[in-house]
Amino acid sequence: MDFPALVERARAARRRGHPSADGLWTAVARLVGSHEGVADAGLAGDLLEHRAHTAAIGGVAEAVALFTGAAGAHREAGEHGRAAYADLAAAGTAVQFGSGPQEIRRLLGTALAAAETLDASDPSRPRRLASAELTRIRVESFLRGHEERSGGEDGTGEGPEGAEQTAEHGEGAGHDVPGHGVDALMVAELEAFVAGASGATESAPAADVADVVGAAELLLAKVAVTVGDLGRADRLLDSAARHCLAADRPWEAVEPLAVRAQVLAALGALDEAETVARTALEHAGEVTDGGEQASVRMSLAEVLMRRGGDGAEEAATHALDAAHWFDQEGLAAGGGARARLLLARAYAVTDRTAEAAEVLQSALPDLLEHGEEEGVQARETLGRLLQELRDPRAAAEQFLQAAETVKGWGEPGPEAGFAHSAAEALAQAGLRRESGAAYARALELYRLAGDNPVGEVRALRSLAWMSVDDDTDAYDEHGTGEDHHDHDQEGAADGTDRRRARALMERALDVLDGSDEPQLRYERAQTWLQLAQLLDDGLGHDEDDDLDEEADGDGAGSERDPAADAATREEMVRLLDRAAAAFAEFGEAALRDRVQCLVRAAWTERALGRAGDGASRMDALVGELKELGNEAADGLLRHADYVREQLARASEA
Repeated sequence: MDFPALVERARAARRRGHPSADGLWTAVARLVGSHEGVADAGLAGDLLEHRAHTAAIGGVAEAVALFTGAAGAHREAGEHGRAAYADLAAAGTAVQFGSGPQEIRRLLGTALAAAETLDASDPSRPRRLASAELTRIRVESFLRGHEERSGGEDGTGEGPEGAEQTAEHGEGAGHDVPGHGVDALMVAELEAFVAGASGATESAPAADVADVVGAAELLLAKVAVTVGDLGRADRLLDSAARHCLAADRPWEAVEPLAVRAQVLAALGALDEAETVARTALEHAGEVTDGGEQASVRMSLAEVLMRRGGDGAEEAATHALDAAHWFDQEGLAAGGGARARLLLARAYAVTDRTAEAAEVLQSALPDLLEHGEEEGVQARETLGRLLQELRDPRAAAEQFLQAAETVKGWGEPGPEAGFAHSAAEALAQAGLRRESGAAYARALELYRLAGDNPVGEVRALRSLAWMSVDDDTDAYDEHGTGEDHHDHDQEGAADGTDRRRARALMERALDVLDGSDEPQLRYERAQTWLQLAQLLDDGLGHDEDDDLDEEADGDGAGSERDPAADAATREEMVRLLDRAAAAFAEFGEAALRDRVQCLVRAAWTERALGRAGDGASRMDALVGELKELGNEAADGLLRHADYVREQLARASEA
């Protein structure tokens, strides 16, 4: 391609706001020295403008002066539309580099005047006016916040860390001015700006300003997200993306589409969220910014993770790609660490637990620098992974660190949850005393929070078992409600321990008393079952009982009181019947729990000398399981049938 054609191509890309413009101008700058004879009058201003963009991206404060110089060069060449653009970019870049409010407003006034004085016949005038007005709204909002924080002093100030140019490269509409909260005046001005661009008839804005309107809607949408109005955010983001596409700038539709996908996911519209996220990725084909390429992949990966199912494998691919894009942009410690957290979550779901833990451990130091919320999320995820990898001591350390972090949040609930998780992990690690202390801490915090009866009840049940179990791994409340208790304990707790354990179980029942919520009714049934198990654990059993490992033996030790044992077994039957009836309302979801209750009740009947009654229970249960005829029922049927045969044989003896 000859040099003049290259210059024209670069200008055409710049007019369109195409992502390739920067690369093309870099090529022009590299070749201009050998083509001085063919350079036109406007090229000097173009190259100064390119140098200014490069300086701004590189964090060189000279960028403001370079944009001002570019504006002058454009005017000398008669390119007044470009001069107005460069003036506006100088004002936006002054914000980036922390110029004082007075200087920023001076530059902004120059830019506004330059746009307003453009000839009516200049085709760039509508766009220059729209861009200048939008930039004014953004910059003034930032300056108001700056002045409030500084008490109105007009010093040099400091620009917000990581701020980007208010005027985007090429012909873009500009970036947000970060660093401020919700500004009611800014919102009102943005709404007026959008309405004004559409006109009184609510027609679509002209194509040459449609993307500028889209940028205003994007900012309004972000404000809506901040205040929790997700429905309004969704509508604004949809309109913003449509305006960018109407302006034939699909690459500018990427951000509103990616953000909209996240909003839709938060609203529970996961099918639509996935469609929108995929559309964003399709439009990102021409995007050259690595950070934006990474972000759009993160958006799709997050939606796929929310959807669950088979989407986790694809989510892992997108999260890994995002991490690589962030790395290439020198953002490994920022976005790259977040991408690796998401990658670890996706690996965990796809049973790649060891890889997930390795990825997350490598990113943890960076994530801890991102703020407490991300650090806590990372520690929680790593703790779960380490538990799955059978490293409970290391898992407990992560949970305890998370608990210490959230202690300062002013809400006891999160600290309670992490203390509870730590207690479970410590129990798995055999650290009985530390586990008991963590359970007690969780219990106290649950009571203080007053909004998690399930957590409170599970902590009470775990403490009850710890009161009587020498083996702290015997019962582990992972929130599943499943029984992991081994009744073949060696030795028995003394009477004081068992009375304390029973008192803890009864306190758990008091917490659940009178509740009609399904989850709490389930926990009540589980507590009845476990209280029955606790009572059974305190009974003497014949070691020679060969009927079944789970059977309640009927030969009590010589030192036991047969009448007291019989009374205990009668109470067990009542508790088990009560639990079985409660589990029945949950259907197949609690079928295993219910079968466990009925089998235990049947063996207890046999221990009371009523083997026939126990066999009758099993007859009814076997018939019910046969009628269900599904895989879950078939697995339980074999055991129920075995118990029935044993009890029938015992009743005939």
